[in-house]
Amino acid sequence: MTANTKKVLLFGGTFDPIHNGHLATAAAACNELAADEVCFMPAATSPFKIGQACAPASHRLAMVQLAIADNPRFTASDLEITFPPPSYTFNTLQRLHATHSNTNILLLIGADQLSKLHAWHNINELLHLADLAILPRPGSPTAPATPAQINPAAWAARPRLWLATPLTPISSTHVRRRVALGLPISGLVPPAVERYIKYYALYQQSA
Repeated sequence: MTANTKKVLLFGGTFDPIHNGHLATAAAACNELAADEVCFMPAATSPFKIGQACAPASHRLAMVQLAIADNPRFTASDLEITFPPPSYTFNTLQRLHATHSNTNILLLIGADQLSKLHAWHNINELLHLADLAILPRPGSPTAPATPAQINPAAWAARPRLWLATPLTPISSTHVRRRVALGLPISGLVPPAVERYIKYYALYQQSA
């Protein structure tokens, strides 16, 4: 990596809706890694959530844009929602490499995902495309062992950065359930996101 290389932390997810936990995690990881940018990338449909109802991608992207508006290091991308679902991280990384020269991409994932990596689309090739920035999760591994069914050479191809970023105990499921029950969500999501959810009457049915 050269001195002029931009360091971008890729934060993908359904963001249904984005909440303060996402923002706190992104800010802490950005600071810890001295990243130039955190790119929030809502998925059109996660390959692990096919068949599960979620808010339209346009709403989820709009909420992300509202949530990050005050942080100059945060950006939002519509890359995954403009391509046919499901959203494969491998395809996303290929497109980013084709359009972003002089960029070091770090993929932000939770340690709980390590046991599932073998099921990711083209995982061994994916590991050559981005460094992994791994968030600690209770009960998940904290040592850089090669996950089961992953090619050791692919696992060794790029650095794995084990973060000290603390977890924030908020979930999108919890937010959706509170909305469906008519309970307040102040403090769980940014005010602009709360107003957006109310205006468009999102999440009226229990998740």
